[in-house]
Amino acid sequence: MKNLFSTIACLLLPIPIVLMCASCRPELRLQGKPIPQHAVELSVKRAQDFFKRLNEKGPWETLSVRGIFSNALLLAELDQDLSALDRPFEIAEQMQDLDPQSPSFGNFRWYWFNEKVGDKNAVEFSMEAAGLLYRYHRDKLSPAARERLDRMMRNSIKGIQSHGVRESYTNIFTMKTWNLICLGEIFGLPEIAQEGYDHLDRFVVHTAENGFCEYLSPTYYGVDIGCLGFIAAYAGRERGRRQARELLDMLWTDVAANWFEPARRMGGAHSRDYDYLYGRGYCDHHLTVAGWLPLPEKFHIEGMLYPLLSDYKPDSQLRKMAITRFPRLVQQTWGEYWYQTATNYLTERFALATAGATYWTMDKPLVALFADPDMVGGYYLMDARRDPYGATKIPEGTGGHNKALHMIPFLSTIQDRDEALLLAAPAPDKYMSESDYIASHLVLPADVEQCFVGEKRVDSMGQFSADVKIGEPVFLLHRGAILGAKFVSATTTDGVPARIELVGDNPKKKAMRFTAVHYTGPVKAIEPGKAIAALRVRMGDAKDADVFRKQFTSAQALVETKGDVLRIRAKGARSELGIEAVLSKQQRIDATLDGKRPTKFLLAIDGDDIGRRIVDKIPPVAEYRKTFDAAQITITPDRPCEIEAEAALRILKPMVVDSDPKALGGKFLWMSGEPGGKGGSSIGRAVWPMSVEKAGTYYLWARVLTPTPSDDSFLVRIDSEGGEVVPQADWHTGVHEEWTWVRVTPQGMAEDWLKFPAGGARLEFRVREDGAKVDKLFITSLPAEQPKG
Repeated sequence: MKNLFSTIACLLLPIPIVLMCASCRPELRLQGKPIPQHAVELSVKRAQDFFKRLNEKGPWETLSVRGIFSNALLLAELDQDLSALDRPFEIAEQMQDLDPQSPSFGNFRWYWFNEKVGDKNAVEFSMEAAGLLYRYHRDKLSPAARERLDRMMRNSIKGIQSHGVRESYTNIFTMKTWNLICLGEIFGLPEIAQEGYDHLDRFVVHTAENGFCEYLSPTYYGVDIGCLGFIAAYAGRERGRRQARELLDMLWTDVAANWFEPARRMGGAHSRDYDYLYGRGYCDHHLTVAGWLPLPEKFHIEGMLYPLLSDYKPDSQLRKMAITRFPRLVQQTWGEYWYQTATNYLTERFALATAGATYWTMDKPLVALFADPDMVGGYYLMDARRDPYGATKIPEGTGGHNKALHMIPFLSTIQDRDEALLLAAPAPDKYMSESDYIASHLVLPADVEQCFVGEKRVDSMGQFSADVKIGEPVFLLHRGAILGAKFVSATTTDGVPARIELVGDNPKKKAMRFTAVHYTGPVKAIEPGKAIAALRVRMGDAKDADVFRKQFTSAQALVETKGDVLRIRAKGARSELGIEAVLSKQQRIDATLDGKRPTKFLLAIDGDDIGRRIVDKIPPVAEYRKTFDAAQITITPDRPCEIEAEAALRILKPMVVDSDPKALGGKFLWMSGEPGGKGGSSIGRAVWPMSVEKAGTYYLWARVLTPTPSDDSFLVRIDSEGGEVVPQADWHTGVHEEWTWVRVTPQGMAEDWLKFPAGGARLEFRVREDGAKVDKLFITSLPAEQPKG
């Protein structure tokens, strides 16, 4: 009878306000069992102590606004008394920007000590918890607390809307998407909910083309899984829930493909990894809830609350694949450029992984793991702070967060299963533009069974320093696996050979470092291309250790410079690994195996692009794939073709149709933005499918209004049924304050760049800068012909 009454109550609730009542949700369960009582008691005490401090007189200098909402949700979900929230919610509102004229109106100061909004992500992290708290537990609050929470959330909507987030900022974009959907549906604001669902469409398309840009982040994959889990469980629209479920299938397939069970952690090269030594993070809470990791003997559930609430269960076959399929080669994409890829080779004894570039300041672009869950993982980083182990935190931005930030070097890699070649060079960046020290570190586990420098054995668990020659290898042997590493080239900022050393200086953490020092001396600016590190790593089975060591020691590498081009060629066991780059311009030319660039997959296991199959069936990608079947525009050399921009078959937001009486037909396309403002999108576009009667060279014109240097470009791309015709390229229109016809000539291309094959083709204009408007297109086969009007 209780279940019947609960069902009736749900049906009677106003749909715009609450789509699901708390009694309809399943009980929180951990690995299929009730949450241990000791974990509940510890979590309740910690949350109650948090609010007790807030109800006492300040100061609260280290208080985070996120903690107010997350602890309140925790107590509510554990069915605790919420009477102590009146004062904390008052404090939270004091941390909210309530100035209607402020560009950060509705957002929050992250910490109490912040003088103003610095980290604009604060509103997203706050509302992630507040939305669920209000949606399911607002009746447990006092009238004053409920009214204040209602007011803060409504003001937050503006803060969320004005928080510009690119799709490539994966974790915050998914969080913003969930918040817009949740708050829009809670308060009966369909235009806000629609904005959230539009964001979800954008994320689906972006993922289908670029993968997950915060690739294999042990922390932010957890945020992605959690926020998509909320959409899958609680969104009001079935289409949105389906999109979220299938994106979760993609994410968990990614995690499973890279999961290294012998070390009980996610393998692979990582972006944004807070745990340099072990590569563990918030995603582990989801893995624990899913049963992939064991429960600690004593724990609290704060970090597991969102995984418990998201209530998504990954397919059991993924777990089976992750722990039984060895060896396997994982190749994936995490960006639009050819080099934004990651490769991971996993066996029962070791895993070796690389990324072709770095995403941000906490990336590990090369990772080597032994089959030992208690052992430090090997990783590469370029260091300008004498912090190889990520132990010293410094402020990032203006939000008050301290992190172990490192350089974003110019970097290129190539990997052939169990061996990899890495090229890195110091590059100016926002955090390390000047330094008194620059070094390349390959951090390695020290508690291995055997360690050698060349032929000399080293006691790696002690304090030591051993000089190493360029080309001389370091070998580690552990649990049936062997790792070899050597700098085939390393230079200082003066262009002379760098000092290389194997140093044991962290026995407490059971870690050591293999280091090439590029610079020590007075603080100075870093010039690109003045120093390099070329590092070669190979792993294998230790049963052939003697053969392995002999082959790796003798393996030759050629490092040469011709003009501005640096070329590295390293003979491997199966192929020649090659890298070419122009360091002075920080330009990657190529990374090859036997002279060929590896295939770029979305997410492939042993060459099977399983990720592509998952995302291609998700709307709107599925509809987008069908545009070749709906060609509406005929291109012929006999007469010019005029196309209203708004007649595009597919228009993906944030590109939209808008009105202007001076536009031909009264309408145009753009991504809205203030003149001179900075903004853009990697997926906003218009698509015009065409039928080309005769192959040949054509000329494209566009009627544009591009009022400032910050609003005067698009991205142009053309493909056909047979493949890509014109790769995506920038088109800088020039500044035009009135509607003007301009010949479309993408950057680096001649005026006759448009060579259509016969048959189906697809022309795309993509957003590069917001504020750039396009009204009409004109296609002709005559180079001298121009559009009129």
